[in-house]
Amino acid sequence: MTEISDVINKVLFESTNLQSQMESYKNITNSLAERIKTIQEKIEDKKEIESKDENEIINKLKEENQELTNCVIEYQISLKLIINKYKEKLLESQQKIENLELKHFDEQQELNDEIETLKEENGKLKTKVHEMLKVMKESQEEVDKDFESYQTNIEQLKQENESLRDLLKISGIDIQTKK
Repeated sequence: MTEISDVINKVLFESTNLQSQMESYKNITNSLAERIKTIQEKIEDKKEIESKDENEIINKLKEENQELTNCVIEYQISLKLIINKYKEKLLESQQKIENLELKHFDEQQELNDEIETLKEENGKLKTKVHEMLKVMKESQEEVDKDFESYQTNIEQLKQENESLRDLLKISGIDIQTKK
């Protein structure tokens, strides 16, 4: 995101510089056009001067006019070059932004795919854990059931043993018990 922001800031900065240069060239062009107009007005005003003087002035004005025209042409060429450079930079910046957006989209897609894969793996692991818990619960229930059965058997055997001892006592046989 910062790369896009940097590119945009750079384009804006260059755009501002180019605009200020274009304004300056426009001002110069306007100034030259006014000067040419003034010169042309002078030419018209001086038509009343003698032909020799008039021809000299006209020639000087023509020379000055030609110089100014050449200067305007140079400024126009420079302005066209600047505009073309600006367009190139703008196009490059737009391409960089598009490339960054595509890269960001691809990275986001990869992240989404990875998240989906992890969700699937997480679901499988949850299923396995639930199955293991079910098996453990069943095993615990079986152990509890066996323990209860053993306890019941031990209690029954103790009672039978006690009953048999009582019978032996009644019959007069003495058995020593080892505990």
